[in-house]
Amino acid sequence: MRPECRILLLEDVDTDAELAERELRKGQLTPSVRRVQTRDEYIRELAVFSPDLVLADNSLPDINGMTALALAKERCPDVPFILVTGTMGDEAAVQAIKNGATDYVLKENLPRLVPAVRRALQEAADHLERRAMEEALRENEERFRALVHNSTDVIAILDAEARPLYANPAGERLFGLCATEGTSRNLINLVHPDDLDLATAALVKTLTTPDICVPSSFRLATVDGRWSSLEATFSNCLDHPAIRGIVVNARCVTERKQAEEALRNVNHVLRTLSACNEILVHVTDEPSLLAKMCEAIVEVGGYRLARVGVVDLTSPTGVRTVAFHGDPEGYLDPALSASSEDAYPPYIETVRIGHLQVTQDIRALSESLPWRQPAVARGCRSVVALPLWVDQQLFGALEIYADRVGAFDDESIRVLEELASDLTFGLGVLRTRAERLGYLEQLEASLAATIRAVVSTTEMRDPYTAGHQRRVADLSVAIATEMGLDPGTVKGVEVAATIHDIGKIAVPAEILSKPSRLTPAEFELVKGHPQAGCDILADVNFPWPIQEMILHHHERLDGSGYPDGLQGDQITLGARILAVADLVEAMASHRPYRPGLGTAAATAQLNLDRGTLFDPDVVDACLTLFREKRFQFAPSS
Repeated sequence: MRPECRILLLEDVDTDAELAERELRKGQLTPSVRRVQTRDEYIRELAVFSPDLVLADNSLPDINGMTALALAKERCPDVPFILVTGTMGDEAAVQAIKNGATDYVLKENLPRLVPAVRRALQEAADHLERRAMEEALRENEERFRALVHNSTDVIAILDAEARPLYANPAGERLFGLCATEGTSRNLINLVHPDDLDLATAALVKTLTTPDICVPSSFRLATVDGRWSSLEATFSNCLDHPAIRGIVVNARCVTERKQAEEALRNVNHVLRTLSACNEILVHVTDEPSLLAKMCEAIVEVGGYRLARVGVVDLTSPTGVRTVAFHGDPEGYLDPALSASSEDAYPPYIETVRIGHLQVTQDIRALSESLPWRQPAVARGCRSVVALPLWVDQQLFGALEIYADRVGAFDDESIRVLEELASDLTFGLGVLRTRAERLGYLEQLEASLAATIRAVVSTTEMRDPYTAGHQRRVADLSVAIATEMGLDPGTVKGVEVAATIHDIGKIAVPAEILSKPSRLTPAEFELVKGHPQAGCDILADVNFPWPIQEMILHHHERLDGSGYPDGLQGDQITLGARILAVADLVEAMASHRPYRPGLGTAAATAQLNLDRGTLFDPDVVDACLTLFREKRFQFAPSS
């Protein structure tokens, strides 16, 4: 009994009440006792005091024990009730117990009171605990029943022969797995033929290993005749007293599988598109382009076969195969491309009608088609043929076979149409490439001549630094190459370095050739040459940031340079390369006011200023050139 338990005592005789309370204290019980003597007090305290136990005399002026018991059971049905009475016959005692009394104690035998109270309170506590557990169990059962009933996953119980004993609503809706149909329907009979071995193996393993969950994936026929992809687990509960079956928990993953398949299809196409676009950049003639395209489609894209047929009115079919790949046994051999007029292969049909042709399952086609069986025998399951248009004229068709049913969904076809468009663009480019190449070569030659003329003009005004820009350009190109920059970027650095001092045209010649150190005012004039050079070239449309490299080739990492005091990455990489090359060449070469200091002194100074004035990566590349690769400036002409 809890020490703080509350006992409601219904007793009108003071001495009897005192004796009862003394007995409780003697039994080392220290309850909170609330004594009442009348019916009204008793009814009120049942509600207000909320007792843990009721002790009641059997005979009071306005209420008797049986009435008190009835009132207690009505208002506090779980509270134990003990009659404490002077006399009570066996018949009355039995009736009290039947009416809900926990016990009765005669006043002449009060030492029984404490054990009776302890026992009553313990039984009440046990009863409440059992009821709470039963209530929790009922709630859990109801919750579990609701989860199973409302689950979107299939939950089913099968017998040892894989016949359904139970299925939740999801299983009934999707597969008709309803035990009310009888046990003759076998789950294995619903499995897709291609997945039968997987499902059977999982079932066998479940039957032989009852202590584990066996996972499996397979397709099952739905009630509407389609195939649904499942991820399932099998559990052997044949010996479970309540289940006695194989529990199957399965999730329908059809949409996810379809999304994964679509993603795989698109990935195949994107890999193909990427490889073919790279081919477009490098191939220089039509036959190589078409052959390499077919090769990339098969080897990179993972498709089974590929071929290109072009319009040829001299051919019996009007189409001539000019490129193919992935067919060692000759299915795509040009000599075998012809069929009867009503059964042309897809690429010929595409050329004839000028529209895309797609077959998602070749095996579903009529066996009378002469091209069907050879394709199936070579592992082909789907095919697409895309028209190729060059300059708004039908050039031919690109035909691609895949080893998967449904490989050419809408998104895959969209990307393949982009591939076909790129291919025809490449064909058009090849037909005009010679003319464009000649034009580009002419432009490049003109640019080079213009740059040489500008450099010559600059050096005529500053004979002491003749060749300076060319030598800076040579070193800048070597540094950029050592740093691994791409050829286009290296070319831009070379052009900028070659004319980086063009702005000195705006500096008086007597200052440029002055044989002594410049005054501060003269040096300020010289410091204007980067801006002057940028202004001179402002309207020239170079394919590289030439003007920016020229403007900033005297900037320094710490912001101490000019003309804008830029810092760190604010300075373009090309300008950082020019700054290093310009310093090394200037220190190593003769000037009107001093002899050349040599490359050793120049690189030593460069090493000191590494990371503060000059880009450390550029400095490291420059030092490698001089110290390990023996770089030397070309002699002045």
